[in-house]
Amino acid sequence: MVYLYGMENILQEIQTERARQIAKWGAGQQLTPMEYCVIIGEEFGEVCRAAHDAHFAAQYPDAIKATPGDYTQYRRELIQLATVCVAAIQNLKIKPK
Repeated sequence: MVYLYGMENILQEIQTERARQIAKWGAGQQLTPMEYCVIIGEEFGEVCRAAHDAHFAAQYPDAIKATPGDYTQYRRELIQLATVCVAAIQNLKIKPK
């Protein structure tokens, strides 16, 4: 297996975020794949917005309230997106092959 820099830390962040989401929304959510697609789409939109804001903040300081080049929020949103994807997989009633 190829070593991916920071993989263990990233997976720990996803696990921590998953625990936070369970505390907020409950462990027994039974969402459909379509409902998860909508939530994943919303989270992906937040990822895009955070990347957009960090990239264009210097160019449009009056319109975008972010620090130019600071991708901290982008990373945070990626962790949330990955966590919702994990939740969707956990919720599937299909066993892996």
